[in-house]
Amino acid sequence: MSLLICEDDFLIALELSEEADRRSIEGVVVVANSDDALRALDGGDFSAAIVDLHLADGRSGPQIARRLADRNIHTVILSGGELHCDELADAAHIFIRKPTPADIIIDCAELGFARA
Repeated sequence: MSLLICEDDFLIALELSEEADRRSIEGVVVVANSDDALRALDGGDFSAAIVDLHLADGRSGPQIARRLADRNIHTVILSGGELHCDELADAAHIFIRKPTPADIIIDCAELGFARA
């Protein structure tokens, strides 16, 4: 099973990556902007993804999450400011407000591994 982490905050991305490693999740890819995320999606087969709504290039998370939903990839959305995302109202996802411990976020992402 593989996991895509789209997070531009280095410390949060590191915590998520380390928690995934502790759980022996293989195929973890970490990106900080939408271009890298879309390239990763084109080249990878992900079981789940964690996507911050606001990446290094702005509010690009909804575009990435929409692409994930179209591919039926289990998606966890993170946001430090917003409480929902209207663009994803009709797309399956879990919405988590920052700050949330990495173990809880990875727990939510792992729900996608059971579906794969």
